[in-house]
Amino acid sequence: MDINSLAQQFTGRKFGELVLHHFKKQDFPAIVAALQGTIEELPQSARPSVEAWVDEIAPFGADPSFWQKDCGEVFLEICVRARRKLASHAVRATDDQLLSMFNIIVLNFAYGAHKHPGSKAFIQQSIGIGFLRRLFS
Repeated sequence: MDINSLAQQFTGRKFGELVLHHFKKQDFPAIVAALQGTIEELPQSARPSVEAWVDEIAPFGADPSFWQKDCGEVFLEICVRARRKLASHAVRATDDQLLSMFNIIVLNFAYGAHKHPGSKAFIQQSIGIGFLRRLFS
């Protein structure tokens, strides 16, 4: 797997759409299990920093423009930050580990949308899903 090729595959879709896709396709227990499994894919030395990693990225979710950004662009931005985070734990990041770090962020946002319905509505509104459509999704 190549990070740039993967970014190309994400291009053309809003980041918020990817998070909502995971929200719709996986119920709360499945999101939790996927999140735990993805964390376990990381090197042991990096696992304790996952909470700090999520806390580093989570504030971006308060900005509606974050959800509207091209998913390929967000993917690359998160990968740059993930590489730095892993390096701070003496891990030379592989592309698979960078993808895992990205997936942790996506799954965490989907987790939040399940846990806090207002978060889901905020993402939907940010990407242009109207009120009536939000009621039925």
